[in-house]
Amino acid sequence: MNVKSGTKIISVVLPAEVLSKIEAIAEATEHLVDWRISRVLRTYPLNEGRDVLNSIEGNDQITVGKFVDTEGVIVDLEHLIK
Repeated sequence: MNVKSGTKIISVVLPAEVLSKIEAIAEATEHLVDWRISRVLRTYPLNEGRDVLNSIEGNDQITVGKFVDTEGVIVDLEHLIK
């Protein structure tokens, strides 16, 4: 089996119904099933996984002291409103 540099082989257990749908989509679009699954997994962090990744990044920033105290922001906004 030829594996591209920078890739890893994994095993995934999928419900038969899900795999059947992916196979149908792959056939209709003339792509291999593994290409279709890779595409789905590449888009996950951009969509549904984005919130989780943003939370991780935010927590990391707080850990190293990169944050703005909201108290100061609220005080500044109150001064602007008055």
